[in-house]
Amino acid sequence: MKILRTGKQGKHFRYIDIVKFLGQDDVNGRRQLIPITEGELKGEDLNGNPIHGVCLPGGVDSQVIRPNGICELSARYGAPVILLYNRGQGLIG
Repeated sequence: MKILRTGKQGKHFRYIDIVKFLGQDDVNGRRQLIPITEGELKGEDLNGNPIHGVCLPGGVDSQVIRPNGICELSARYGAPVILLYNRGQGLIG
């Protein structure tokens, strides 16, 4: 298990499990899932109010790393009151 630290609006810690490789080909690239076992979020909402949350186990980062190096990410994880869904892409390497 390792820890990732991400987030621009505050501190966002996610504890992740072993990467699960789903497959790879020359057209679509590499597909993998990274289970989220727990985590914590501290920061501010859009109005500047402090927020603090704990990620529940069972979330997942879903990644597709395209042959051109672009990584498409879809992350789903929840806290007792909210469900977070992040999506984005960027260049690997």
